[in-house]
Amino acid sequence: MSANSIAARAMTQLGTPFRMRGRTPGIALDCIGLALAALGPLAKTNLPCPNYAMRGDYRSIVCSYFAELPFRALAEGEAACDGDILLASPAPSQLHLLVTANGGWVHAHAGLGRVVFTPEWPNWPILNRWRFTGD
Repeated sequence: MSANSIAARAMTQLGTPFRMRGRTPGIALDCIGLALAALGPLAKTNLPCPNYAMRGDYRSIVCSYFAELPFRALAEGEAACDGDILLASPAPSQLHLLVTANGGWVHAHAGLGRVVFTPEWPNWPILNRWRFTGD
């Protein structure tokens, strides 16, 4: 397990159809499903999968989830690395997870209806960033 393997697993999901609460890699994913697919074996712990609605405040649930995994919160200004997980806010009361990979970001895009690679940051406020610290 490495940060690069997290990024690589996210990239393998490109084109996977978006589906709210989608948790099946290659079949249907939402942003949390994509993050779980990228985490691979780490996501198969006894930790509960974060649950959410399209709008609402589930930030504390996601932060608690990553606090139980071998990740550390990144300080503002730390450079992004492949495998970093980001929690952003694309709209008021809307949160979204992305995975840093290949100099851009992989995320489940509801509007486009699939998992996509975004080479340029969409100018969303970043609320939290986490980096894998395990081996």
